[in-house]
Amino acid sequence: MMLAILLDRGSTVKRDPEQAIFWAERAAANPARDTDPIKDLRPIDMQVLLGRLLVKSPTQPRRPAASRLWGSSPPPAVATPRPIWQRRSAVATRCRPARCWSRRHAPIRATRALAPLADILIKGEGGPKDEQRALSLLRGRSAADAQAAQAYLGELMLEGRLVHGDVAEAVRLIVPWSQWDIDTRLKLARLLAGNPEGRISYASDLVYHLTEASELGEPGAQSALVALKLSRNDQFRDQAGGCKLTTEAAGRGDTDAAARRVAECNAPAR
Repeated sequence: MMLAILLDRGSTVKRDPEQAIFWAERAAANPARDTDPIKDLRPIDMQVLLGRLLVKSPTQPRRPAASRLWGSSPPPAVATPRPIWQRRSAVATRCRPARCWSRRHAPIRATRALAPLADILIKGEGGPKDEQRALSLLRGRSAADAQAAQAYLGELMLEGRLVHGDVAEAVRLIVPWSQWDIDTRLKLARLLAGNPEGRISYASDLVYHLTEASELGEPGAQSALVALKLSRNDQFRDQAGGCKLTTEAAGRGDTDAAARRVAECNAPAR
């Protein structure tokens, strides 16, 4: 299960959706038992992980399998109350909130589901939009410790559409979830590169993880790393290091955005 999560997140290993599904299927077929040294891990967690991976798989034939997995009732092997199963399956498949996530089940205890549910409500997927309900969820007590929900609220702040724009606060909200999600990590890097006044704790950790992702060939990682190193942000600026990466990328014939910054490195200093 942990390998499936890493393959999905792009942490330690390069992202591979198909391999993530392969290992999630194995985890679901052989779920953790009560004697396993993994706290708070239940068979339903493995079923939820597999369903989420199947739904977002780029391979279309996978979707019918996801639909079968996320039926109206839990599989016989998964002992869990029906409302909890319906709530988790609703968010995994992004189905109609009014049908799959009734008001009767609020307040929401499944904090990992807050961000996707808020996104459903804001976009009006499968039903009418309810932006105020979404904001209420993201600002509620349950969301205080939900890193993904906090990061989603931070992204809304950057848009400045539903909430007041605040770059510094957005950075603060996005940082915790960036530890676990590479897409969020790349967004954070681009945000800090474009806003030199942005500051985070443990800046070296972000550089380390971006370097690791870049070496693994994760799309966009090298560009984000170069952008940080060539930015005016004092926490990350490293002209020599950024230009070295740029030159190496150009030498490989890399089409990544990093390779297109050679001219910036060759320009005379001002």
